[in-house]
Amino acid sequence: MKTKTFTVNGKEYTAKEMDFNFMCELEERGVSIETLDKMPMKIAREYLAVTAGRTSEWAGHEIEAHIIGGGDITAIYDVITESMEASGFFQALTNPTVPEETGENPKTKRQAK
Repeated sequence: MKTKTFTVNGKEYTAKEMDFNFMCELEERGVSIETLDKMPMKIAREYLAVTAGRTSEWAGHEIEAHIIGGGDITAIYDVITESMEASGFFQALTNPTVPEETGENPKTKRQAK
């Protein structure tokens, strides 16, 4: 992924790719692939927290101060979208390839003893 930055509350952050470890960190914070579109505020907060290596509470305060100061969180959503689109891991999870038909039924194959 090309290095991308975003600014929150006057501080610049370098975006991170949504690789396996990054997604695990998000899951540990209560954000999963299934909830990405259902919790936009939470994903913005947790993305900032993980990217900055800080707590969720800290990230929430930073975003709040940013919005109160006249900013918006569009830049976070933009970088999240770009990170997902650039991530081979994320793309493989959300767009799995269908295995080619081999003619074998895996349910009837015997396992080696």
